[in-house]
Amino acid sequence: MHRGYTLVEVVVCVLIIAVLSTFAMVSFKNTDSTKAAAAARMAAQINNVAMIYKQETGVLPKEQSEGVVPQELSEYFQDDFFQRETPIGGVWDWNAEGSDSGSEGISVFFGNGYDESLLQLVDKLVDDGDLNGGFCFRKKNGQGVFLQFSLDDANLKNAQNQKQLDLPPSISDLLEADQFGMPVPINDAKLSK
Repeated sequence: MHRGYTLVEVVVCVLIIAVLSTFAMVSFKNTDSTKAAAAARMAAQINNVAMIYKQETGVLPKEQSEGVVPQELSEYFQDDFFQRETPIGGVWDWNAEGSDSGSEGISVFFGNGYDESLLQLVDKLVDDGDLNGGFCFRKKNGQGVFLQFSLDDANLKNAQNQKQLDLPPSISDLLEADQFGMPVPINDAKLSK
């Protein structure tokens, strides 16, 4: 005797699949926003450390190649921190005055492709949502694409007028966990002096 599925069993199966699909879609959407938030927060922390260095010495760190921690900030960051892929792809790149990015501050450098929607999401989180200007902007050159987080006074004032920036106010904030629950890779030897 062959027994078929009842209507109730089929409906229950369809409902279970629908609920699981909904969770999967919500989880996928949260992944992009989590990556964007983590990248924005890490960039703000790097720029904040650079500003602390400037308060101590009177100058910002010197220009460095993509993936290289500025020597002036090496006491604050693990050696390979700038070499590791950022939450949105690419590697960190410190830009000093007169750099290819056109602005002082940290940027994410993408040599081979990038996700435009992630860059847009980061810009919406910290700036005006326009990748062509403001505090957070995209810059293209012959080497690749930069997502720049500017420290230039004019760009920061403009961004602050449009939206309150969520920059960490103190060194203690730099030691908090990032959006992925990972400790921010800053050497605390310099901070404990």
